[in-house]
Amino acid sequence: MTRSPVHGTPTSLLTYPFDHGEDGVNRPGLHLHPTYHAVRESGTGVAEVVRPNGTRAKLVTRYDDVVHLLRDQATFSRQAALTDDEVDVEGTVLGLDGAEHTEVRSVVTDHFTPKAVGKIREQIERRAADHLASMLSQAQPVDMIEAFALPFALDTISDMLGLPQQDRRQFRQWGRRSWRPAPSAEPMPTQPRWRWSATSPD
Repeated sequence: MTRSPVHGTPTSLLTYPFDHGEDGVNRPGLHLHPTYHAVRESGTGVAEVVRPNGTRAKLVTRYDDVVHLLRDQATFSRQAALTDDEVDVEGTVLGLDGAEHTEVRSVVTDHFTPKAVGKIREQIERRAADHLASMLSQAQPVDMIEAFALPFALDTISDMLGLPQQDRRQFRQWGRRSWRPAPSAEPMPTQPRWRWSATSPD
């Protein structure tokens, strides 16, 4: 049991993410869910939550606390939490701590600064339009992750890193592997993926 961040009364664990629907899909709105603000304004700014795979976690909502957690990797380790992840990030920058994380991150940091991204903004917009047109030309309904989001993201990152065309197939395979559920994670309920069709509401 935890205390309600809104009323201060005993309540069950908060279910996270807050915009998770009964159909198993997370649909965040334009603005943050009000529970984030309620937790932030509570006594500690921290709430215990239960994730879709059944694991418990601490939701930290205040900026200074988040900065502290990210910097204190001796106490708050990404590698130590790998078995709780729904996606297998072992060996990636998201699953590394300390010097290993810094070494991998330093390889790509310069490519993702606002200045660097600004230089290729028009190129990114053209690529987005091309991928969107390709998705719309397919039979409906279309899986938006497979037909648009994933290939667009991987192709854009490949452009930013200057990855040669002959290496991009391997890069995309690595990218898709990073979306697979971690083998040690608890089974996830079947969840529908985002789909688009001409009859879908805006």
